Amino acid sequence: PLVEEYLSSIEMDADELLRAAERLKVNELPREIDVVEVTKSLVHGLQVQTPRLKIKVYPGSDVPLVNAVRSDISNALGNIIQNGIEAMHEDGCMEIHIDRHTERGKCWARIKVIDSGPGISPEVSARIFSPLYTTKAGHPGYGLWRARDIFRRLGGSIDYQNNLTSGVTFTILLPGYEGV
Repeated sequence: PLVEEYLSSIEMDADELLRAAERLKVNELPREIDVVEVTKSLVHGLQVQTPRLKIKVYPGSDVPLVNAVRSDISNALGNIIQNGIEAMHEDGCMEIHIDRHTERGKCWARIKVIDSGPGISPEVSARIFSPLYTTKAGHPGYGLWRARDIFRRLGGSIDYQNNLTSGVTFTILLPGYEGV
């Protein structure tokens, strides 16, 4: 099983390299991205796949644009949302709140992904963003690690905490686009 995990990881790396090459081929460069639109598009696709699951997006007003490659934001956010979906029962509920956040004079796009799953145990918590770490059979363990890497490269962050009753809230902060 360990060899299979490594081979799967290598396959994912190869896929990511191919996607990066494809982006270069079509000149997908960082630009102003509307994280509300990206999130709504992701959720729409996921709702088609799992219609019993309730995912609600709550966009705030005046959410800043983010300077990024759209597919990077989509992949990273998609990993967070997909993990929440997989942690919940089929009739679970997820809320995604997107708003403008100001901290120390800087403007951020803040995305909170709140699921109704079982939460994250202390054992998992210690390694949750580590590469090759997974609690799910057949998964290579790159999703959260890759998402955190993308958000950090953009100057942002991702954190999480267990909710009081059940589930987890992932909070993503991305710097607002300030133009040139």
